[in-house]
Amino acid sequence: MNSRRFHTLLAAMLYVVFAVFLIWPILIQRAPDQAAEVQRIASQHDAITSALEAASAAVVAPSPSARASPSAASATATPLPPPTVPSPTPATPLSPTPATPHTVWVANTQGGGVFLRNSPHEGDRANASAIAENTPLTVTGELVEGDGQQWWPVTTPDGDAGYVPQPYTTEKDPQAPPAPLVPDQAK
Repeated sequence: MNSRRFHTLLAAMLYVVFAVFLIWPILIQRAPDQAAEVQRIASQHDAITSALEAASAAVVAPSPSARASPSAASATATPLPPPTVPSPTPATPLSPTPATPHTVWVANTQGGGVFLRNSPHEGDRANASAIAENTPLTVTGELVEGDGQQWWPVTTPDGDAGYVPQPYTTEKDPQAPPAPLVPDQAK
């Protein structure tokens, strides 16, 4: 607290000194005949400066023995509370995470089927052959974003794992066996 008081008094003293040095030339330029007013301001400045100097001398610094004593420091030290760090907010999934794996069927491919991808990207095909329309796929996670569309992570009936674009699936059982593939129509 003494240090704060000292700095406050020092700031006030500097303010007064700068104010007088800024006002003095203005007063002399504007009103050379008002020398008495200038003298009054100067005497007020001297009085204020003296009072500030006396007040700053009254601020007592701690003695060297008080600064060197570890017991005095530990007696007044209070531990700071640990910083609060907000816990990360999980990203909102695009669809609810399935509680248990569920099934989607290949659909909307105009008979061409869909390629299984290694990652949710168009050019990352897992194999050369397409999965036929109406083939059941087991969904193994939530929808993910990739190449501007949604992808299901799935496992095929043969046990291959990968991703298929969500638009080429349906959650409604077509109740039909997988259809034969139409050449050059795979998605």
